[in-house]
Amino acid sequence: MRVFIALSAFAAVDVTATLCTSTDDCRAGKDICDTGVCRRLNKCDGVTCSGANEQCQKKTGACECQDGFLKNSSNVCKPDACVENNCHQHAKCTPVENDQFGYFEATCACKEGKRGDGKEFCVKDYCGLGMDKCMENSTCKPLGKKYNYDYDCQCLPGFTGTGSRQLDYDGSGYRSDCEHFPCDEKLITPRDTKYEVVLPEADSGNSWGAAQQLCREKGAYWDLLIVDNQEEHNRIMELTNCATNGFWVGTSKEFPGADFQTVLKDEPDFLNKWKSGQPSALDKELCVRMRLGKYNDANCRMTYTDKKSSGVGMGYICEKHNRRVEEGVKCEQKDNDRVAPFKTAIGCSQPTCLGKGNFNVVDAWWRPAKGHGLAKLYGFTISITLNAKDINQGGSVLLRFADGNKMGNVQTYNLKFFGFYNNNNDILFHTKWFNTDRDDKMTVIITVDNITSPDYPEAFYWPGRVSKHFCFQNGISRSNTVQAPVIMDNLVKVMKGEDVDAESVTSVAFKDGQVKRIKAN
Repeated sequence: MRVFIALSAFAAVDVTATLCTSTDDCRAGKDICDTGVCRRLNKCDGVTCSGANEQCQKKTGACECQDGFLKNSSNVCKPDACVENNCHQHAKCTPVENDQFGYFEATCACKEGKRGDGKEFCVKDYCGLGMDKCMENSTCKPLGKKYNYDYDCQCLPGFTGTGSRQLDYDGSGYRSDCEHFPCDEKLITPRDTKYEVVLPEADSGNSWGAAQQLCREKGAYWDLLIVDNQEEHNRIMELTNCATNGFWVGTSKEFPGADFQTVLKDEPDFLNKWKSGQPSALDKELCVRMRLGKYNDANCRMTYTDKKSSGVGMGYICEKHNRRVEEGVKCEQKDNDRVAPFKTAIGCSQPTCLGKGNFNVVDAWWRPAKGHGLAKLYGFTISITLNAKDINQGGSVLLRFADGNKMGNVQTYNLKFFGFYNNNNDILFHTKWFNTDRDDKMTVIITVDNITSPDYPEAFYWPGRVSKHFCFQNGISRSNTVQAPVIMDNLVKVMKGEDVDAESVTSVAFKDGQVKRIKAN
């Protein structure tokens, strides 16, 4: 029977089919009646698949898993775990049978040229592709998931770098040179009471100025290291042994273009171990550090050996120097070599000491500097006791701060600020004609704050008001580059006007050789 089926008024398709009610209506041995229509026989006719999630394959007649299912080792169809494909875009998913339960798990593996876990990470395999940026004397070291499958450059034996990009991985650093530096890690670092090697903290270090402060806090004669000869250099190498960070040493320039000098103001005797291309003579690089037995100049504010991302801080080395105190008058700070003695100029009277019990530090403190390339700022209050005769007839007191102090605030109510000498390191006070003390008129108080030196000042005394400025500016052994004295009588008129006189000044702030602020009653 032939059937013509009209699809629409505009189109028609001539479909030839044989309708049937049973297979007898179809060609014998070739067709089968299937839902009222004769169709060709296939290999699945007469086959019934008994397994769950199976279907017969028409070309083979075999019972196979349906789409989205895989046959496990027990010939049971289980869901294909890779259908959802939760792998990284640069990874290939492979279903792997769970031996215990028989179901499939998705295994993700990065494609060729990539590294990672296949799920969260598939990054470029820099080491495998030879695209790393490791330099001479190092090998490329692939890192694991903890480091996001990054890589590091590992120095060859006998070579070292600044440290890894990763804080806790012992590599040489990204794009860092590995320098020749053999060391004996089994060597027990010797102890030496003359030196102290200070390694940096895990994530930070100290600037040159902060390192000097911390050395000076150790006591008299302590400061940053001065290497005088090859023998001392060898000793320092023993003490630092395998440390690869940089160490500040006690050599610097006062300003760009100046010569290097030690913390004792001497010309360096031993600077023949400069790293190749050093010193750089850049304006910002005024301080000297040692690393791997070589010296280079660097920015004094640096707190990291390399880039901050390396996590390798700057250390420092302290030394207890044995230089004798200069000639001159020493009173309260006889053992402190950083406070210069007073050298009396021709035509000037020599100062005396206040005497036992007449100079007392009654309070002292420190706080974090929070800037300026320093570790701390210091302060103290001192009391000075004069005799009644000097109070009535007048007297002069000179406070001398330690070399290297950069700034400070000084306050007193019962002394008069007279003059500032030697870049404000020396302050001369006169007793006031009109004493405002209510009870003890013989004791005067001076409070000092925000100074950069941990040292207490020296104090010199003259019975009578000394007013010859050359006695203070030229009577000491200081640099020829010191500024002219600053006279309070003149300065107060410039900063406060004609209506304010020096007798009413109660506090002064100075910084870098300049008086910055005056407070008066």
